[in-house]
Amino acid sequence: QTFRYDHQKLSSIPESNNLTEYITNIDPVYILHLFAAMLFERRIIITSSKLSLVSACVHGAASLLYPLNWQHIFVPIMPARLVDYCCAPMPFLVGVHSSVMAKIRKMPLDEVVVLDADANQLEIYHDDLGLIPSDVVNPLKDILKKHTSALDETVAKAFLDAFVYLIGGYRDALRFREGEQIKFDAMAFIESRPKQMQPFLQKVLHLQQFQQFMMERLHRLNQGQGLRDLFENAITSSSQDSNNYLNK
Repeated sequence: QTFRYDHQKLSSIPESNNLTEYITNIDPVYILHLFAAMLFERRIIITSSKLSLVSACVHGAASLLYPLNWQHIFVPIMPARLVDYCCAPMPFLVGVHSSVMAKIRKMPLDEVVVLDADANQLEIYHDDLGLIPSDVVNPLKDILKKHTSALDETVAKAFLDAFVYLIGGYRDALRFREGEQIKFDAMAFIESRPKQMQPFLQKVLHLQQFQQFMMERLHRLNQGQGLRDLFENAITSSSQDSNNYLNK
């Protein structure tokens, strides 16, 4: 199973049960660390004694990756008979009932990220969050900590705005030549961004999620379909707004 996000509507709190449960049950710092782990395509287990919370956290976490889509193993509730998948060498995002974790702990997990939604604890082995520019992370942290004001589309919009700032510049790297298909110039994409962001973007280029994102957009453009979704609208709004993302 793969995760696909609705490109026409942002998740809203409390209307979206998945995002609401995720945001209200998990520490804001852990949400950001898990976001970074998903972005950099780690192997991730989310566990709880409540299957409804497991599923909500898996879906809620994945929704914050928009406009990217998790491209790897995605199992919101892993059946006990399939827990061997937790030893898979490829990236995965799975939900596991806490009763099965004792068995999983005996497996050679090898740096699997584990979020315990009951205990509100996170096990991580890489500082993926440290790779994301701090001027993006800090505003997200502030919004997540303001539980009373994090209603409606506030949280989802904050992550969307972060992606606009991080990868919305891909438009400037599209190359048009008469009689040829539109292409993406990866080097131009890197060089068009501030120097402090370039090491992060170098890593982004190698992510399967970003590569799929570009393939889909190039396909739509070359098929004459145009680009009309929440992300493209946000890029346009950002370019027309005199207030830079960093000053919001």
